[in-house]
Amino acid sequence: MDPVERMLAEHACERLQVTYALTADWGDADGFAALFTEDAAIHIPEYPPFAGYAAIHDSLLGLAGTGVTMRHVITNQQVTVTGPASAIGICYLIVYD
Repeated sequence: MDPVERMLAEHACERLQVTYALTADWGDADGFAALFTEDAAIHIPEYPPFAGYAAIHDSLLGLAGTGVTMRHVITNQQVTVTGPASAIGICYLIVYD
């Protein structure tokens, strides 16, 4: 992978982190759930895991229906490309409601 391809892959991963935050903030359950594979799971402290597309979709839909307003703040994003179709990423995620 050349440096430009690596940079584009890193940018795409960082954009994925931002899209996660924005779709959650907007209560966009379809857009949010589309970010995950069918067998994905979200683990949030103090809640049972949301496992699978339907559970992820419905959890955000239910939360949005309560009128809760969330704002996600993402900092310190770092993505390391580990192969042509793989990367490892980390960020700090703060959620205000």
